[in-house]
Order: sequence, then structure tokens, then C-alpha cells
Amino acid sequence: TKLKLQEYQGATLMECVLDPTISYTDLSNRLRKQRRLLTRLIHKRSQEIGRIQPGMHVSGVVEIGDIPGIGNTGWRKTSSDELKEMSFEKDLDKLYSVLKNIYNQLKSHPSSWPFLKPVSANDVPDYYEVVKNPMDFKTMGDKLKNKCYTNIRLFYVDMTQIFMNCRVYNDKQTEYYDCANNLEQFFHLKLREA
Repeated sequence: TKLKLQEYQGATLMECVLDPTISYTDLSNRLRKQRRLLTRLIHKRSQEIGRIQPGMHVSGVVEIGDIPGIGNTGWRKTSSDELKEMSFEKDLDKLYSVLKNIYNQLKSHPSSWPFLKPVSANDVPDYYEVVKNPMDFKTMGDKLKNKCYTNIRLFYVDMTQIFMNCRVYNDKQTEYYDCANNLEQFFHLKLREA
């Protein structure tokens, strides 16, 4: 729906575009639902983490992994070696070849099946209420074909988004959560080998 307001004397033109997928009259209810969902997720996650960690008395720089309890949150240290900018700036064909190789190995991994295509809103109605930045192998494959990845970090961000989305939406005890963990370990291995 487009609304146009015109003021001819002052020659001011304005345009307002309403998104047909948003129910503007139900916005407060949607925000309330999102808040309840987020509160539930935070409460659930805080119960999984469990205990209150002791404080730290330090001076100087502290590595994030040295902070008590950080490991319990699911945070993992990323080796700077894994994200090295393999000097592909001048050779995008070489970058594309390396990324395609990693992508194909991950896609054919036995734990990749939940992530091969976008999650269907028909099959999982609340998925897109919880996951705000969806990512999957089909989308990444399209981005690879269109050479959207101009460096390895962009590829890394999309791949890790798949794993984070899975962990946000699924419980630790699910097969999906295990698939994300297995595939992420394999991904880090392949990055080191690249």
C-alpha cells in the first residue's frame, strides 16, 4: 500500500510505503509476544548456565576466555589462524575456489542435513519469530555462485550464523543441536586446512 501526500504550493512531495507483511494494528501484541519469548529464552539459558561465577580482581588485559563462566555460555575462542586473510584480495578466483571447496565438504557432511535449505515457516511456524538472521546452505550456495564473498570473514560470518541460529532455537538435547556442534567442529578443521 502506498500513500502519497502532495502539497503543490510548497512543492513538497512525500511518500509512505507500508509493508504488507506487517500487521500494524497488532504491533503491540507482537512486541508483547516477542518480549515473553525473549524472557523465556533468557530464563532457560540462565538455568542451563547454572551458577553465579565469582568476581575477578585483575589489572591489565584479560582474555575473554579467562573470565569465569564464559565457557558455560557457549562462547568459543576463534583462532586468528582460522580467519587469516589468505591474501586473496587480488585473486578472487582463488578465494572462490577455496570457499567452494570448504562449502562442498560441509554440505556433504552427515551432520549438514538440517541446514541444507531455509527453514519452512509452514513446518516451524515460530522459527522466524525467534531467529532474526536466518542462514542456510542454499542461501550460502547462491551467494557463492554470485561471488558475494569478497573475503573469508564474510563466509565465516554466514556459516557461524547457521550454528548460532540452531543453538538459539533448539534445546541442547536435540539432534539439531548436536548436528550444529559436529558441523562447526568440522568447519573449523577445514578452515585450518585451507
